[in-house]
Amino acid sequence: MRRMICALLTLVLLVSAGTALAEKFNTKLFASGKEALNLASYGEAKKALKKLGMATDEESVQAFEQFLDEEFGDCLSVVQTEVAVAYAYGKNGGYRVAIPLEAPDYDDTLTLVLKSRDGQSYSGYAATSWADVQKQLKDSASVTWKDVYDPGETVILADD
Repeated sequence: MRRMICALLTLVLLVSAGTALAEKFNTKLFASGKEALNLASYGEAKKALKKLGMATDEESVQAFEQFLDEEFGDCLSVVQTEVAVAYAYGKNGGYRVAIPLEAPDYDDTLTLVLKSRDGQSYSGYAATSWADVQKQLKDSASVTWKDVYDPGETVILADD
């Protein structure tokens, strides 16, 4: 009986910890991350950094431009801004917002990962594959989707 009560209390604590993490994440970070990715795709690195609330001095802009060029290159010319996922990362309560550059149909889909120490503002960026994001999601205590990707969804695009 005691073991069952201990197991139940442990389960309640784990669930409440995941809920607390979700409550700390500001979902407005989805919009600013997507807008920043869109701006970056137009070559507006300084505006993208400003949208992320990050430093916009010349050195920071050059570093961001170099990051974008080295990690994404020509793939940045056309980006999707519908699918994104936020998840708790690490033991210190940080978050990551992952935005794939295109529909994440493949494990090697390039993904922009925006880092947040507090769930309220961005503190850094990285690049990874969608497969790596999926692995991190499995290990995360809290996951929040913004438009979950459905590969069966039909998208109609107008001809130019």
